[in-house]
Amino acid sequence: MSDYMSRGRDQDVARSSSTPASVEAAGPAPSPAELAHDSIVAFDRETTNLRAAIDEVRSARDANNVEHWRASRARLDVALRNAARSHERARGRGGDAALDVQATLATAERQLGELATMSEALHEAPLGFKPLRREAELVRVLAAPLEGGFKAGYVQKEADLRTEIAQLDPAETRALKDRLTHLREKDPLTPLFQRLSGARQRGVLAYLEQAPRREAVGREAARRTDSTRTISEGEADERFAEPAPAPVTAPPEVIEVEPLDSKLRRILEGSNREATMQLEMAHVFDLLDGSARRELARRLERYRQGSGDEVAARFSRLERPVRQRLDDPWLLKAVLASPHLDRIRSLRLPVLVVDRPVTRLNRITDADLELLAASPHLRGLRHLDLEDETALTVRGFHALAASPNLPELSAVRFDVNRHSPAASFASFGDVGPYASTLADRPLQRYAAELEARHGRIAWLHPVENYGTETPDLEAVVEHPVARATDFP
Repeated sequence: MSDYMSRGRDQDVARSSSTPASVEAAGPAPSPAELAHDSIVAFDRETTNLRAAIDEVRSARDANNVEHWRASRARLDVALRNAARSHERARGRGGDAALDVQATLATAERQLGELATMSEALHEAPLGFKPLRREAELVRVLAAPLEGGFKAGYVQKEADLRTEIAQLDPAETRALKDRLTHLREKDPLTPLFQRLSGARQRGVLAYLEQAPRREAVGREAARRTDSTRTISEGEADERFAEPAPAPVTAPPEVIEVEPLDSKLRRILEGSNREATMQLEMAHVFDLLDGSARRELARRLERYRQGSGDEVAARFSRLERPVRQRLDDPWLLKAVLASPHLDRIRSLRLPVLVVDRPVTRLNRITDADLELLAASPHLRGLRHLDLEDETALTVRGFHALAASPNLPELSAVRFDVNRHSPAASFASFGDVGPYASTLADRPLQRYAAELEARHGRIAWLHPVENYGTETPDLEAVVEHPVARATDFP
């Protein structure tokens, strides 16, 4: 036998002899009583964890914090499942446990039942806000139907809303502003507030922002009234009074004007939610005159990376809807005020697909549609094309349906499409034509709500009137199904 073979055999013997030693080191398996003890102790620990999870959910509910409640409620559900599994294991081995350990199991089971009952009472999420003293009055004003015509009705609604806001204290004013700019699931005010046009929303928010100043002015006026009353009451004893000290003239109030860049930087750095940022940006833009707005638009449009303009750099990274808030709103107003529209029978305001990949040339919002509905120069309009205007909601079409200025409107096209390069040009990248495929027809979803409020609307039934969802412009213009005589 060679040296090499002898060495290999010795190693095999050594390896085989080490196996019994490792088995021997593991020790004997735990007894059924020990397994039962460990399972019951683990179950008791899970009930303790469950109680802590319930306390956390209660704390979130009491703090009216919806986000914290959802996170803690999810942890509570996990704790309930863990406790149930641990309980099942403990019960399966409970018969092998010592008497004192069985008593621990019984106590833990009783606690589990109590905790499960407690958790059932914690299924409802908190509101996320504290109702205001005049909550019912604010809801009533926002939900009230319009009276005296479309425009006059909204003017009155805004005035009534400001009257209610003026009766709130500063803390409630801040709370109301937060609620109106953050949509919460159970908040009755925010959905009603969002029915207002964008300009009216911004006006109300600006009025809320001015509340501290109005309160300070009111306090100063009250102080001066009290001082005057005190002097008048003391005039009878003037001869016994000591000479009054010379009046101290208060320095004139200095109102600091925040620079535009400072305002924009504060909004860009402080707003985490896109909806809040849109409202705050829009409020700042609305305060600019036409020349200042155009100058800012040119500055932001000409921004190039590395130019050192921090505000423009941050602005360029925003989502397009936020950036489009800087668009000049007066252009559409000027168009709709033109008497030349009296001769218009068809109007196209689609989001046009040009160049690469898609350029939005006409972005129309609900507020813009309300302006269109209020124009007195569209009484002859019969066909309206709003293709791909994805910013529109049912609110804008309520304005169309309620308007007395569109008596001949017979067809409204509101198709939303998907746009992609045509197949024959796909290999060329971002050049060549783009193909469009229909993705949605929102008016089909809005029809029931619109007609429930306004009655039958001719432009909601293109198939019935013209045999197709997309009737030819010429057919609608030549053969309108709605007539001025159909309207009061």
